[in-house]
Amino acid sequence: MGSAGRLLARLGKFNLVGLMGAALQLCLLGLLTKFFHMSAVAATAVAVEIVLLHNFLWHEGFTWRDRQPGSIRQRLIRLGRFHVGNGLISLLGNTALTYYCVQRLKAPVLLSAIAAILFCSLINFYLADRWIYVGDLDRRRGIRDRSRPVPDKLFSGLLDHKSIKFL
Repeated sequence: MGSAGRLLARLGKFNLVGLMGAALQLCLLGLLTKFFHMSAVAATAVAVEIVLLHNFLWHEGFTWRDRQPGSIRQRLIRLGRFHVGNGLISLLGNTALTYYCVQRLKAPVLLSAIAAILFCSLINFYLADRWIYVGDLDRRRGIRDRSRPVPDKLFSGLLDHKSIKFL
């Protein structure tokens, strides 16, 4: 399969994960506004953050499984990049667009959320493919993997200053 074919296949996987995330986001939005009486804006922010983590895990294991990180450090870099890139676009974009559609245009909450999801997804795929899931980040930079194995104690040493370098 050529590079265009691989890109289209990856886009299909990305969209499948996105559809699952969108369904989850809409369910959460309905649940949070109807049963927990949250405002549309607050419910959107909560739903987007939950879906962000859901999508990250699916993209790691499905969409970009051929670009596995070589260490925990690299996975943390990816998670950080995912939150900065796709997360900020999804969180701010969905929240702002939903607010504008609901408050200014008086559009229904779920229709507003669907429009925001579609708009933000186009930007998210480009960022994910070109910046977040770029393969073995250290090898690309010519740096040997200096990460330690995961210790027996849960998260011990995982969040020290050496393993949280962002870029």
